[in-house]
Amino acid sequence: MLAADGAVLLKFWMHLSKERQRKRLRSLEKDARTRWRVTKVDWEHFAIYDRFAKVSAHALRRTSTVVAPCR
Repeated sequence: MLAADGAVLLKFWMHLSKERQRKRLRSLEKDARTRWRVTKVDWEHFAIYDRFAKVSAHALRRTSTVVAPCR
């Protein structure tokens, strides 16, 4: 509907590999100044990373249309 009205749509997907995510969480935990940023929930989400990736890929495919393609 927005595209039909002439709006320009921008979609951004920020992807971090599973290994890079693990390194990032560990790095944040090591530093006393950033340790607070990593929670139990972050590690719980990391544990189901593959599931998040699968669902996200599906969502990207389903929302890619002629007027608003994912590239």
